[in-house]
Formats: sequence, structure tokens, C-alpha cells
Amino acid sequence: MNTTTAPAPTKDDTTWRIRATSTQDWDEIQRVDELAFGYTWDPATGDTERGVLDLDRGLLAYDGDEPVGLTLSYQLRLSVPTGREVDTAGVTWVGVVPTHRRRGVLTELMRAQLADLHDRGEPVATLFASEPGIYGRFGYGLASEQYALAIEHGRGGIQGPHDPGLRVRLMTVADARPAVEQVYASVRESRAGMPGRDELWWARCTSDYPSERGKASALRVAVAEDAGRARAYAIFTSTHVWESGSGQNEINVRESLATDAAAAAALWRMLLSTDLTRVVRVSVATDDVLLDLLTELRRAQPRLGDGLRGRLIDLPTALASRTYDERWAGVVDIADRFAPWNQGRWRLSLEESGANCTRTEDPPDLAMDIADLGGAYFGGRSLVRAAAAGRVMQGRPGAAAGLSRAMLHEPGPYCPFTF
Repeated sequence: MNTTTAPAPTKDDTTWRIRATSTQDWDEIQRVDELAFGYTWDPATGDTERGVLDLDRGLLAYDGDEPVGLTLSYQLRLSVPTGREVDTAGVTWVGVVPTHRRRGVLTELMRAQLADLHDRGEPVATLFASEPGIYGRFGYGLASEQYALAIEHGRGGIQGPHDPGLRVRLMTVADARPAVEQVYASVRESRAGMPGRDELWWARCTSDYPSERGKASALRVAVAEDAGRARAYAIFTSTHVWESGSGQNEINVRESLATDAAAAAALWRMLLSTDLTRVVRVSVATDDVLLDLLTELRRAQPRLGDGLRGRLIDLPTALASRTYDERWAGVVDIADRFAPWNQGRWRLSLEESGANCTRTEDPPDLAMDIADLGGAYFGGRSLVRAAAAGRVMQGRPGAAAGLSRAMLHEPGPYCPFTF
């Protein structure tokens, strides 16, 4: 008897049921995430992550009664240019089980999530992409980049200002918290892309479970301060390595920020001169002062990587929530097939105090996908480059340069932790 195997159903002949999650769905949420990312949840080390998750903000996709896809989001307040903040959905835990990939599950989840976030009144969404090629088609544009550095001992000298009033102290995470929060808040006033952190987020960003350390030390904090005023910090671990009778330790910096060059120089002189250490690893913003303090940057092996991705959910509300370094007025034609309420032509008037956005049928000065505007929103991506790459079309010469100058802001956006 001949037997045949029916082909796997495609989205054309399968209807995925999407529904909102609640705290009662934790087991199914956990199972989908484990299968999608290939791990096993460890309750002993997952308490801090569970603490910041709001399970009423998630969506599950089903094939019949089987959960096959998931997306969640954090409720955040992100800094935007300049000195303002905006309600933001921090999209996370996005996954589809291996048996149902490339069948439209993720597309339906992303579409449903955007509609849900729009109904919640959150004008912006952000995420960090585990697979960078996926999210552009859903309107998420690259908003920031960062450099990963590996600074070998003896090859990372610091050339920068000296402040004799500064001292660097090594502290426990608990003791360093007031200092870290002081520096974080100060940097956040000028740098976009940084979420506010409450008690639960502080615990999440400084979680330090012994079972996850491997050979690394407990988490430590170096703080550069003067007269009790914190000006820079680094949260780090040290991995003990002893080879051929010599210390070859590795310092891994989880998070580091500084309010000024002298404080950054003092902090990094200490870290890079630590005895028995072979290399110090850190990721920093592409305009971090450390890049200009290092005497031999190329020896730090800078490797460019993706950072935050931005998505405008409610275009006029989002643009009105930040300020602009230069004025610009014109008509922009936006393509947005996953959020049709954004699609179409908008007359923009951008000023230092904010933005005014109204619908229009006038001819466009620029045409672009929502992903390019979302990437530029936090002030770090050039629309001139996007135009050169063929993603932004100009109906008026110089329009891309004018809008780009208005939206760009220094320092550029940076989020010092992932979510």
C-alpha cells in the first residue's frame, strides 16, 4: 500500500488563534519560550526576570489548542531628545516554536501586538533583535549601534584629563546603588534611549546568581567620585584564570556610564591597570568618551554591533514627545502596512519645543517606510544615509538633509542593558 505524508499547512490553510495572556498563562508562556530559544527555564535564577514581566501585556498564538508563538512587552519610559521621556513598549520574549516557523505565526503576532499597543496609547515600541533581519519588515528601524571592545592589558592606555579630587572605590552592588543611580539619572537627561529603572528593574539589571557565574566573580562596582558626588561607574565581574604561573584574568564590564571625561579617565585607568588581568571587555555607545580616551583604539579591536531598534506606533504623538535641534517643515509620505493608521502623507512642523503633525494630500517632500523614521526618532540615525541607500525618496532637493539635521541629536542614543 502506498502512503504519503500530507504537506505541512501554510498560513493559507491554517488560522492561527491569537489571544491575550494573563498571569494564569505562565506555564504556556514559559514552554513556548523554552522551545523557541532552546533552553530550560531555571526557577532559581529567573525570579528577577519574572519580576519585571507583566503577563497581562502578552499575546499567545495557537494552532488548535497548542501554543506555538509568543510575544510580550515591558511598560517602559524611555528618554528622548532632549530631557524628555516617552511611554514605550519594550518588546521582548518574541518566539515561535520550531515546528511552526515560516508559516505566518510571527507576522500575525506582530500585527496583533501593534494594534494592542496602539489601543493602550503607547506611541513608541522598542526592542533588541536576536535575529536582526526579522524586524525591519514590521516597522522596527535600527536606532543605535554600539562597539564591543576587548582591551588587552598594557595596550589600552588612557590619555585624558586628571582631576586630583577624584577617587575610585570598589563597592558591592548594594552599597553602590545610590552612586549608580545618580550617574545613570544624570546621563539619561542628555542621552536618548535609556529606560527609567524602578526597584524591579534595578534587581533585574544587577542580578547575580552564583549558578550562572561559571568561573566569574560576584558582581562588583567601581565608582569614581569626588566629595561624595558620583561621576562614573562600572558594574563588572572578573574571571579568574591562572596559566603557566601567571594571572590571565578577564574583566567583563556589564554596564558603564560617566558624566564627564575626567571621571571616565579615572575609572578606566583603574580597570585597565588591574594586576593579573589579561583583557577587559566592554560594550559602549559609538560616541562614548572611552573611544577618545584610549591611546590605541584599534588595539581594543572595536566591533560594531546592533543596539536598540525603534518603532513609531502613533506617529503624531511620538514626534510631539521629543524636541528638535533644528526647525524643519515639509510633507512626508509614510508607508506602514502593519499600522495603517500611520500610513499616508503627513505635514510635519518640527521645532525646538516639539512637533505638529497633520494629515495632508499635498505632494510629498520625502517618502519612506515607518522603519526609517522609527530608526531616526531617537536622534542617532542619518536620513541622508538612508536616502543614499535608496530607502528614503526625495521629492524636494535637500529635504532629507533638512529633516535629518532636525532629528539628529548629540550625544547619540544608547541603552546600557538589553531587554
